[in-house]
Amino acid sequence: MSSAPNRGGDDAKRDADGYSQAIFDAVNDPIAVIDVNDFRVVDANPAFIASCGIPREKVIGQTCHALTHGLDHPCEGANEICPVRELLASRRPAVCEHVHTTPTGERRTVSIGVSPLRGANGEITRVVHIARDITAYKDGQRALATAEARYRELVENSHDIIYSGVVDGEAALPLITYACPQAETTLGISPSELTDAPHLWWTLIHDDDKARAEAEITAALASGKPVTRELRINTRQNGDYQWFEDTFVPKLDESRRAIGFLGVARDISTRKRMEAQFHQAQKMEAIGLLAGGVAHDFNNLLSVILANSSFALDSLPPENPARADVLEIKQAGERAASLTKQLLAFSRKQVVQPREMNPNDAVNSLAKMLRRLIGENIALDLKLAPNARAVMIDPVQFDQVITNLAVNARDAMPSGGRLVIETNDVVLTDDDVRSFPDVMAGSYVAVRLSDTGTGIPRDVLPRIFEPFFTTKERGKGTGLGLSMVYGAVKQNGGHISVLSEVGAGTSFTVFLRAVQTSSERGATASGPESVRGHGETVMVVEDDASVRTAIVRILREAGYAVLDAASGDEALARIAGATKPPAVVITDLVMPGMNGVALAEQIAARHPETRVVFCSGYADVGILPDYAIAKLVMKPIERPLLLQAIHAAIA
Repeated sequence: MSSAPNRGGDDAKRDADGYSQAIFDAVNDPIAVIDVNDFRVVDANPAFIASCGIPREKVIGQTCHALTHGLDHPCEGANEICPVRELLASRRPAVCEHVHTTPTGERRTVSIGVSPLRGANGEITRVVHIARDITAYKDGQRALATAEARYRELVENSHDIIYSGVVDGEAALPLITYACPQAETTLGISPSELTDAPHLWWTLIHDDDKARAEAEITAALASGKPVTRELRINTRQNGDYQWFEDTFVPKLDESRRAIGFLGVARDISTRKRMEAQFHQAQKMEAIGLLAGGVAHDFNNLLSVILANSSFALDSLPPENPARADVLEIKQAGERAASLTKQLLAFSRKQVVQPREMNPNDAVNSLAKMLRRLIGENIALDLKLAPNARAVMIDPVQFDQVITNLAVNARDAMPSGGRLVIETNDVVLTDDDVRSFPDVMAGSYVAVRLSDTGTGIPRDVLPRIFEPFFTTKERGKGTGLGLSMVYGAVKQNGGHISVLSEVGAGTSFTVFLRAVQTSSERGATASGPESVRGHGETVMVVEDDASVRTAIVRILREAGYAVLDAASGDEALARIAGATKPPAVVITDLVMPGMNGVALAEQIAARHPETRVVFCSGYADVGILPDYAIAKLVMKPIERPLLLQAIHAAIA
């Protein structure tokens, strides 16, 4: 049996050398073999030749540094560490980096590694020099470092709390492993506290929000979708709960399983307070519109009740037993009229005649009456700032505001106490009024009433200015006192704030716009007088038939010739058909179709000698011109005031 001949050792060596040469030539990294005696290149692969940009015959025999740095001597003047010298010194392979300029002038970062080749005696005679272009890697490292620095700066200087963590299958809730420094500024809790006790964050959430928050997190982790919610979180800054908008974003692995999370929590307490104030203002405005409408209709009814009760009293002799009943009806109507005035003050539909007045003088004038009003067991202290600036307000409304607040304080101190009334000049800045859109910055006089009473519970405080809202027992309050105060202050361009603590008392501060000078103006006008006519013609324009009938009767009994109409169009037609226009037209301000102001303008254009007097159940400032305020008779109609207004128009 024959066998294949064995190949000789020379053949195997030639094959190995051939394989090595093929690999040497095929490697994409530049490789050179360098003699350690003179640092000259004795061999190089095609990649190295290409990197030098010169023919092979000019590469072989050159020093490695002449090729890379243009230097004649190894390492002379080179800033980079010479890996060949390092290898010879340490007798171990070495690696270094240097910036290489390509033949096209491009700067590239190169990693160079050298390994020893030993001779028969074991001495290092040559080294293998392998270069690898790492420019893209280095650029990526620099870009990553820049991005990390940028995002670290953003996160660490954010006004929001940015946090992250992991999902631990054994833990009931995700664990926070990172929180930015803003956590300490906003919550008063250091980031290390949050990460050392990963569940601390969840314990800070308000009990009423906790179950919902946990359910939302569980759902987000299961679905992999972010969730944004509003939470109340306890802070160590003020020991109270603040509102936060928290966005929770799950981090998913390749199988879309939640393995971690990112979160951003933003303090929205200021926004929530402004939203609450806005909603409260909307509610108050809506209630005000309703109150104004109710007062308008109610005043029409009261005009009829008061007028007819007066007619009945005039016709009944003093000894008639029915006179007492009618008088009771009239007095009840007058009390009801007072109630509608409070409604109008709240709804800001009351006719006001503001004038410049000194708040100190007004408070001093009220002091004697207030002391009787609040009782002997409550001390009244006045702390009025000297030379307090004047304010612009209707004096009657100012008295109503102070009186109502004093009564409110009295009721809060059933066992006695102390009521302090202070005045101070203040300046409200843009920052002060930022949370109150309807308040302008500027100079004000602050009138503060502080009591030592029971205080107002926190849950009640937002509702105290609502009409008909009261915490008093049935029959001991209408719930209109503070609403009237609110309406009067707002109607005069002011602002009111309240601070209260249960068991420690309440402080109401009324801010009234200050004027440049402070002086009291004149004495109050004398009371109205009943005056009679002398046959002058007066036209009554009123859409409510009962009210129109009552006014017509009052005027006829006072000696006037009276025409009447149910609308503006009817009034113009009757005037046009009359032989002589009326001396005075008294018209309701608010009527279907043509309103009183439009009618007055038509009359002025056609009959300029005719005077117009307005009457209304409430003052719609939007349609009431300035000149008409002095000619306005408010409902319910009171006979003396009506006759005085007609007499003044004719005179």
